[in-house]
Amino acid sequence: MSKNKYRVIILGAGFSKPAGLPLADKLWSKILARSDLLWGRASKLNDDLDKYIAYRRNCDGVELTKESVNFEEFLGFLDIEAACALGSDQANMP
Repeated sequence: MSKNKYRVIILGAGFSKPAGLPLADKLWSKILARSDLLWGRASKLNDDLDKYIAYRRNCDGVELTKESVNFEEFLGFLDIEAACALGSDQANMP
């Protein structure tokens, strides 16, 4: 037995599929299904999604539905919105 009892395992982007984990497109449909059941602050996902769809329509002329949104592009939009303090949540911060 080795004296080393700790290991570091680095998993790359190609790990999920062979491991049987859902990929982004499958995960997105599950997230959408669960988001319909949320209320209160937890329903913010639906508000952000509506903002993203309007953004893409106004900037790119693209008509999207919630189901046709690219999950990874939507997450990028949220990252930029948060980093630039563009969202309504940041407008109320000191």
